[in-house]
Amino acid sequence: ARIQPTDTILVMSGSASPVTQLQIERAIAEGFHGIRITPDLMQNTDETTLSEWIHQAADKLAEGQSVVLYTALGPEDEAIGETRSRLNSLGLSGAETGEFIGRRLGKLTKRIMDQNPGLRRVVIAGGDTSGFVTSEMGVYGLEMIWDVSPGAPLCRVYSDDARLAGLELALKGGQLGSPDYFINVRDAGSLEPDE
Repeated sequence: ARIQPTDTILVMSGSASPVTQLQIERAIAEGFHGIRITPDLMQNTDETTLSEWIHQAADKLAEGQSVVLYTALGPEDEAIGETRSRLNSLGLSGAETGEFIGRRLGKLTKRIMDQNPGLRRVVIAGGDTSGFVTSEMGVYGLEMIWDVSPGAPLCRVYSDDARLAGLELALKGGQLGSPDYFINVRDAGSLEPDE
């Protein structure tokens, strides 16, 4: 099936790589709304705070603006150490922190999607993050539909969750993709000639 154009995408980044940093900065320069996922938000369970934050992202998407949510801007970001120390204080260490962050981002992604049922395209940045996010979202299979960049294609989702039917998902390792990767994913479909 031909890829349908879409005006807005949601990007969820758990990557601290310099490549992803450049992609986030380029996307924001091209009109994406950037929202930092703070260390506080990563461990916060206060529903009022979470809801306000989720509504901020959902409202921008509803207005037709793509949104990029990110835990870090590159390897030097001070948020990395702060997040790690906060999660260590919860008794998490090493690989456990990666899983906690990934599952947290998966839950946030689902909640933003629930607020925006028309959202059809999502990008997850970060190799380890991607696996935990898709697991948390209930994705059991992916079918490649467009080779955006080597190793980071746009895929169609298979899930038992009816809300995910027809969702297009790109999973991107931290070091993969050109500086325009997020922009290219947003524009997929509109770049193809009409059949």
